[in-house]
Amino acid sequence: MKLKKSYTWILILILLGFVLSGIFISIAPDRIPAHYNIRGEVDRWGSKLEFIIFPVANLVFGGFMAWLARYEGKHGRDMNERVVASMTVMILILFNAQWTIFMCKAVDLSNPGGNLGELPAKLITVLLCATFIPLGNIMPKAERNSLFGLRTKWSMANDRCWQQSQRFAGYAFVITGILGVVVCSLLPAQWGGYAMLALLLAMTLLCTCASYRIYRKDQETGKP
Repeated sequence: MKLKKSYTWILILILLGFVLSGIFISIAPDRIPAHYNIRGEVDRWGSKLEFIIFPVANLVFGGFMAWLARYEGKHGRDMNERVVASMTVMILILFNAQWTIFMCKAVDLSNPGGNLGELPAKLITVLLCATFIPLGNIMPKAERNSLFGLRTKWSMANDRCWQQSQRFAGYAFVITGILGVVVCSLLPAQWGGYAMLALLLAMTLLCTCASYRIYRKDQETGKP
């Protein structure tokens, strides 16, 4: 995606969040499910005006990430600017999709209990896992920085360690995303969230260990 289009999509997705929230606020009952546990069960009820939290969160996140992308670009890190902008678009798409599911369930009068239900809960975990696939594809493109990417004491040691660590993490993200989509699609929704967390934990530990091994190998070769 071209850089200018990325910024345009960030703006569109932020505005879309406000439009969607306005529509759902106008048709939702006064009392709505305000929070769900990992099993998709309602654990807090609230006012429909809480829908406004969604687009505000989009605005804060999208605005900060757009600023960060610009910051990277102004300091000569053009590739980082592209990576951050593209990553922001993907995450905002995920946010809007998730919140649309939540709001649709909140206005579903045939569901007085308010629980997400099997299919929506499963869809949310699948969407979360699927996001790791494109993120994994752009991670290896990021230049060394202190804000995003696989950042450990070892990956930050030098540019070689950084690049190899990001390449490893990119593969790990893609594989985790694919496995997550498959596993969360097959498992009951109540177990999908736990499976996703287990995969993310395993990926984090694996990537951290990999960055250490890459660093140690770099030290052993004695490259300047």
